[in-house]
Amino acid sequence: MKKILFAALALVFSVSLFAQEPQRGERGERREFNPEEMAKRFADDIKKDVNLTDTQYKAVYNLYLTRGKAMKAEQEKRQQERKEGKESVDPKKDREARFAEMKKRHEEMNNQLKQILTEKQYKKYEEAQKKKMEQRRHQGPHPGGFRGPQGAPGMPPQQ
Repeated sequence: MKKILFAALALVFSVSLFAQEPQRGERGERREFNPEEMAKRFADDIKKDVNLTDTQYKAVYNLYLTRGKAMKAEQEKRQQERKEGKESVDPKKDREARFAEMKKRHEEMNNQLKQILTEKQYKKYEEAQKKKMEQRRHQGPHPGGFRGPQGAPGMPPQQ
């Protein structure tokens, strides 16, 4: 009798575990990077922050579209190199070089944005970016930040 009860309990438990597993494609699957979507999202975001004219919106969209296409090409190149086993011998040095390149591109983007936006709009843009960066800094994988709203246990709240 105990064996039958134990087997039934095990069966119910295993069925409930399988029922909670996400179906394929629900989570964990990466979406394909789309430069057009990225450009539209960034241009819409900037338009909302600084009230772009239609001409400025098109220029910002094209700027981010060009950047997005370059990013996609680099991503595909790195994926191809990984497939072919051409990964860097020193990943830290490779990462540092990519970071330096990314920083350089970011500065170039800001210089191009300065040419598109008015001085007043660019200041608004910078303020909005700082505010968003601050919000992201305090966010982690969960609302309230990685360590919660109060910081690490025993530590004062982050300012």
